[in-house]
Amino acid sequence: MLKENRGGFSRNLFFIIFGISEDDSKGQAHDYSLIVSEFALNTIAEFVCSKRYKYNEPMFTQLRGWITNGASALEYFNFYLSGTLFKYYLRLSSDSENIWSTNFNAFNEYMKSLIEERKETFDANNCKDMIDCWLKECLDNPNHEYIKCE
Repeated sequence: MLKENRGGFSRNLFFIIFGISEDDSKGQAHDYSLIVSEFALNTIAEFVCSKRYKYNEPMFTQLRGWITNGASALEYFNFYLSGTLFKYYLRLSSDSENIWSTNFNAFNEYMKSLIEERKETFDANNCKDMIDCWLKECLDNPNHEYIKCE
């Protein structure tokens, strides 16, 4: 399983370095956080769904926004509340919770669209990423105890 992604890390590193040398910034200062984000997101995306994104693509910008906004909203959550106090805390809806849930739901919908897209070309004998492995497991065992197959 996942035979095609063995060199994903080094392949992504090559594309990032090649992208720096072919950068279209024409000598202007460059924000290297985009390059690091592109590398991290593409390494994960290639492993999960066999996709690659360039830092100037709208979908890359959208994914980066969902992840960044969702993660930054978590810094305002008070994880010390637990047990009976937490149920009262949940009744108070804050901006951070709304930001987090909006970003999470948008990201979740995008992932569902990738899964639906993949179902059209899925081959159980040729799993190339985690979506394929998940689909295969759901096909083999739809009532799996630990894997949600809906």
